[in-house]
Amino acid sequence: MNKKNEICLWRLKDYGQAIAGFSLYLEKFDSSNPYVHQQRGFALEQLGRRDDALSEYEQAIEHAPNSVVRHLYQLDRARIRALRGEWVQAAADRQQAFDAETQQSANWTVARDLALYQFMAGDLAAYRHAAEVMDQRIGADMNADQAHWLIIVFTMAPDMITDANRNRLLHAAEMVEADYRAAVYCRIGDYHQASLLFTPRPEEGFAFLAAIAQYHLGDVGQADKLLQMPNEFLNQQLAEQSGSDLLANLGWLWWSGLQREANRLIAEPRLAEANRRLEADPDNGPALIERGYLHSVLGKTDDARTDYTRAVDTNPDLVQQWLTRMGREAGGKAA
Repeated sequence: MNKKNEICLWRLKDYGQAIAGFSLYLEKFDSSNPYVHQQRGFALEQLGRRDDALSEYEQAIEHAPNSVVRHLYQLDRARIRALRGEWVQAAADRQQAFDAETQQSANWTVARDLALYQFMAGDLAAYRHAAEVMDQRIGADMNADQAHWLIIVFTMAPDMITDANRNRLLHAAEMVEADYRAAVYCRIGDYHQASLLFTPRPEEGFAFLAAIAQYHLGDVGQADKLLQMPNEFLNQQLAEQSGSDLLANLGWLWWSGLQREANRLIAEPRLAEANRRLEADPDNGPALIERGYLHSVLGKTDDARTDYTRAVDTNPDLVQQWLTRMGREAGGKAA
């Protein structure tokens, strides 16, 4: 039994054989080898066996020879916890690894990842601190990739761009595409300039910021229109993918945060109003269609289907309106 052979199999992506080899090594030679536990965990993760992978990473953490190695394995555990939606625990693992960094190992990407995780965990103070550390580590001489991530991290929340960092973010915006510049203008309150620069597409998170800008400009109808397609796209992606592909691109976390903010601002108040109308009249057809539409925007597919079905059953004349809300009319053609 040669541990190097199993690593070769892992490199060749023959994860099943690699797992068998790692398991045999742990059984026959060294059951507490942290590196082998970590490698077996990674192979299990690639096969979608996240609970088993988490167990292996915890074994690796338990048997790690020192704190430096232990914190590296905590990053693996953080990734699994994030994939399971356990953002508080995932952020705690990343925070411990971050706090244990030495001056030599400090890197701006570590602070970036921590900021994104803490934002998803709801710890805005920790998110803000990590974002500021990321900014400091990037320094004055930033490149385009750093400018790109600086804008993403600092536009996740509406109050992150201040008088102290405004000019720096505007400078970063000059290094990247127009949509990133629009994001900065949106967050500093220049919604008109933002709306001129945005070229939102449903497969990009900028559409959520474009909707927020239109809302603040007073065009709620356009905000609602801009919000619908990216909501549907992102909800579909989240439903169809296991999560690993989404989290492999940390920009998806930015998307998710902007989606929550835009929905709270634009969709959820309308949902509350539809609920009030239906409390007074449970068979109110237009309110059922409105609530069904909003449920679909918010990714509540089953609730949307229930409302649409009840609207059609109790108000047959609203079938065409239902079809329109469902997006069955493309280019003005009747379904």
